[in-house]
This record gives sequence, C-alpha cells and structure tokens, in this order.
Amino acid sequence: MRGAFSAKDEISSTKKLLDLIRGKSASEKDSHETSEVLPLSRSQRAQEFLKGLLLFKKRVNIGVEIGYTDLTLVKMVQFSESRYKLLDYKSIPFNPNVAIRSPDFYQFLRSAVTEFCGFLRNVNLWTSISTTQVDVTQIRIPRVAKKELFNAIYWTAKREMNFDEKESTFDFEVQGEIIEDGVPKTKVMTYTAPKGTMNEIRDLFAQSGVPLAGVTATSFAIQNLFRTGWVATPNITTYANLYLSDAYSRIAIFSEGNLVLTREIKTGVDSLIISAVESFSDAIDAPESLDALERKLDALEVNWERAKALLFNGKNTPHKSPEGAAVEPDNEKILEMVGPALERLIRQVERTFEFYARLGKSGAVEKLFISGAVNICEAIVSHISQSLAIKIEIIDPLNPANPFLTDVLPPVSVAERALYTSTMGLALSGNARTPNLLFTFNDKEKQAAVARINISIFVVFMSIISILAGYFFWQEHVSSQQQKEISRSQQQLAQYSPLVDQNLFMQTAAKVKSEQQILKANANEYLGIAVLSELSALTPNNIRLINITADLGRLPEVAVKDGNPGQKKSISKSLVIDGIVQGDSQTLEASLARYLMKLGSSPVFVNPAVHASSLETYQEIGEALHFVLKMGLFE
Repeated sequence: MRGAFSAKDEISSTKKLLDLIRGKSASEKDSHETSEVLPLSRSQRAQEFLKGLLLFKKRVNIGVEIGYTDLTLVKMVQFSESRYKLLDYKSIPFNPNVAIRSPDFYQFLRSAVTEFCGFLRNVNLWTSISTTQVDVTQIRIPRVAKKELFNAIYWTAKREMNFDEKESTFDFEVQGEIIEDGVPKTKVMTYTAPKGTMNEIRDLFAQSGVPLAGVTATSFAIQNLFRTGWVATPNITTYANLYLSDAYSRIAIFSEGNLVLTREIKTGVDSLIISAVESFSDAIDAPESLDALERKLDALEVNWERAKALLFNGKNTPHKSPEGAAVEPDNEKILEMVGPALERLIRQVERTFEFYARLGKSGAVEKLFISGAVNICEAIVSHISQSLAIKIEIIDPLNPANPFLTDVLPPVSVAERALYTSTMGLALSGNARTPNLLFTFNDKEKQAAVARINISIFVVFMSIISILAGYFFWQEHVSSQQQKEISRSQQQLAQYSPLVDQNLFMQTAAKVKSEQQILKANANEYLGIAVLSELSALTPNNIRLINITADLGRLPEVAVKDGNPGQKKSISKSLVIDGIVQGDSQTLEASLARYLMKLGSSPVFVNPAVHASSLETYQEIGEALHFVLKMGLFE
C-alpha cells in the first residue's frame, strides 16, 4: 500500500530476493525504528518564534513525501512571483515494518509534521503519488467559448484516454493557444488518477490529524522546479527529465515548462548493478547443493556491494590481478560491465524521443536532466549524453551554488541532496501552477464563483462607502460654510452694544407685550368711533343705514363642563348693519355686492356677509332693497 503513493523508490527486487533466500528479515536488515521527535531546546524555540514573526501572514508550503524507510520534509516560503526561500529540510527514518494504516504510524506522521512545521494553521501541506499512478496526455481542441471548455476537454479526453469517471479522478490544465494547420486550437494537458489511491492518501493524513492542501504526481513536482526557475532552463523550449530509481526509470518530456509526455522504463539502477555483477569473473555456475547455493549467495552479495560501489562511489572497488596486485577498472571497463542494461535504457529513451518527434507537437528535445540516482558514475552519464547526442545536466536543487539558498546549509553529499529533489518540488507547489488532485476544475470553478460574488459584494460595499464618504465630505463643506457664516454674524453682532442675551430678549419681549396690551386697550376704547368713521367713509349715497348694532366685547366668561368650571372663554366682537339700497331695481343687488366688497377690504371689518335681503316698498322712496349684514370686528 505504501508503494501506491510513495514518491521514493522501493527496495530493489533483487535485494529483496537476496534477503529472502538468506533468511534475513527486514527487522534484522534495517535497524530503523519509528523515530521519536525530540522536543526543541529553549534557544531553538526562540529561533522558531523569531522566524514566525518574520513570516507573519505568509503562507508556508510544506512538501511531505513518505518513502519506504524515510519521511522527507521541505519547508518553503514564496515572497513574490519569482522569489522563494528555503526555510528548512529534514529526513526522518522510520521502521518500514510499521503498517502505514496503524495508530503508531498516524502518531509518527503527526508528530513529525507538527514538529517540523510548528503551527499547522498557517501552512499548505503537499504530498505526491507516483507518476505510474497518473495517466497524463496532452490533447488539442478547437477554440471554444469558456462555458463550453469543460465539455470539449472532457469528451476529447474521454475518447483518447478511455477512463472511468467512477474509478478515476479527472482534471486538466489549459496550456495556451496555438495555430495548427491554420486552425486556432487550445493545448490542454489532461490527467487521471485512481480514486482509491486518492482516498487512501486523504484518509492517511486525516487519521493523522494533518491538514492536506494538495496531492500531485512526482513528475508535476519536478515540473514545479522548472516553472519556478529553481532549475534554470535558459533559451530552451523542449527538454526531458530522466528519473533513475532502483527498480525502474522514468522519462518525462517538458515543453515551455509544461509536462507533455511521461513514460516508465523497466530498466533501472538495479539492472545496471546486475549487469556489473554478472560480469565479475568470480561468478559461480548454477549450484548443485545447498552448500554451493550458500557460496553463490555469499558471492552474489559481495559482488552486489562491489558493483554498487563501482557505480556510485567515486572510488571504484579494486579487483585483484592474477599476480595479486590491486587494480581499479577504468571508465571503459565500467561501461563494458553495465553495457547490456545501459544500452537497453538508452534505446528506450531514444524510442521515447522518436515517438514524441512523430507526434509533431513541439520541437526536438534539446536537453536531458537527470534526477534520482544523480551520484551515479560520471562515465555512465557521459555515455548517455554521447549516445543520445544531447546535453545532460544533473538536477541538484540543493546545490550550494543555487542562488535561492541563503540561510539553509545543504547536505554535502550529492546523494543526500538528491533525496529532497521531488520533495522540494512539492514545497514549490501552488494551485495556480501545480495540478492538484484534491482541487480539480470543478472546485476551481466553485471558488471562482464565490470569488466573483465576493468581488461584487465588495464593489457594492465600496460604492456605498464612496457615496457615504461623498455625502460626509459635502456635509463637512456645508458645515464649514455655516461655521463661517456664524463667525461673520458673530463679528457683526459684536459691533452692537449692548449684546443681546436671553435676559435682554425676555425683558424686551415683556415690554413689547405690555405696549401691545396698552395699544389694544386704546384701540378698544376708540373702536366704536373707528367703526362709525369707517362705515361713513365706505357707505355710498344710494345706501341708507337704518340701524347699527355693535357688540364691542364683554368680560371673559368661564366655560362650565360637566358641572365643573373650565377655562375662560372670550366673546368675539361683532357688528350688525340694517339698511336699504335705493336706485334702479335692476342694480340694487349689484350695489349691495359692491358695498359688501368694500367692507370686506377694510381692515376694521372681518368676513362681512349678507344675513337677509329682500325688496320692499317704502312710501317716501318707493321700491328699495332691504338688507341685514353681519360681520366681525378687528381685534
């Protein structure tokens, strides 16, 4: 189960066979136990605290890879689009006999990650599955509208990859626009992974209490090294990565930083070692007895270690000449010993390049990068370069000469640094540049929809705030103008003496009220004379007044309600005029109306109205219009 999603190599099948035949158990061969993480000292805790202050509000990426015997972790922070900083790295051994689905391993994983990361709330944890578990294909579709993009990609990938969506997680990455045969098309990298494997990873980290931000393939982790510029590819469009492991190799081709093809090759480092073992002169023929079998196994184990040292140690294991002198094989001898397996590896790489060239999707491969067993004999690397007629570069992201490394001291050994290659790629992951099997296209669309809603809400909110801010500043302006006006009024008021205050105002109001009462009393005293004078002035010659009745007011009366005295009630002044209109009978009514209008325009009389009118005949004057007028008097 561990091998299903481990990014590290499993123990060589040949070495397993040796251990099985010799009766060595894994516990006897490997003395690693599940590591216990020691608590930090006070000074270390202080350093971690200071680092936390410096990285405040910065999301830290953690690459986590579970190998066969080791857990590797890399901590990385991104300050800008092209600026990264390696914070820490660590390899923690554990007992491979501990079941990965056990409480002991859950506790180990949580303790190791927590000790390495610190606060889990401010980190993004990425892990990987083997590229052998991921099916990657590049397709090209006609240019379509954005809303039709998913359906076009899905059905094209369904036809070419023939996957079952119930068993596989499907996702894709749009890699740009091209013109193919005069037709604009969209390049898309599609990939699938088994849902069972994804569920195992998700369950493992969930049971361990470790939040997982992303899961990707190891080839995509290497792709991160190229896309972020951690491994420079200046002036190169198409290049490949040859990953050398114990049991197999893997070739991946990249174009403009995008993974376009990956293929597994059965020939691995073990195949080279076996070729070297078979070339040793002290190899024993087929055993005829148990003793002979034991001797063959002993010789095979010794020769295995000799061959391994020959391929990976800078110093070759010496052979003894017939005369007994120690000699070291030269590069040609090494190439001769591993020749059959090495040629198979080279042919497979050549066939992959030829297949890619036949696809015609990009230019020829210009450079080959090697990862995995990067400390292999230099003669082998040179032979691969010469055979393929291509430049080769070893991927060594922890090389001390790397400009991204500042405060962290990398391992001295190239072999040790190689252990962290893909883990560093994981630590450089991000949903914008790394395919995430936990965050597919549908999840991105949902997040984008939520982001659009949030942006809309933010825009509306900012619009309201802008309107309110404008209104506030306008009110401030109005208030400022009013304050200036008040200041001018106060300056003008200061010119007058005495200054008006509330007491002076009250005194003046009382004085005015007293004077008004005096004037009103005088007016009441002469009201009768004023009424007669006004009537005399307004009454025409053809109107004779027979009787004038004036009510000039009485003392206020007390209103009685329900037998209880209430408020005082004053009686209004009124006037009743009894008179006749002489003249032509056709104009009597008009004359009365004109007279009524004159009375209404007088300031002395209020609301004059005809109470009664009729034509009557008088002995002296003949027919006349008799009228009675009622009206109020000015108070």
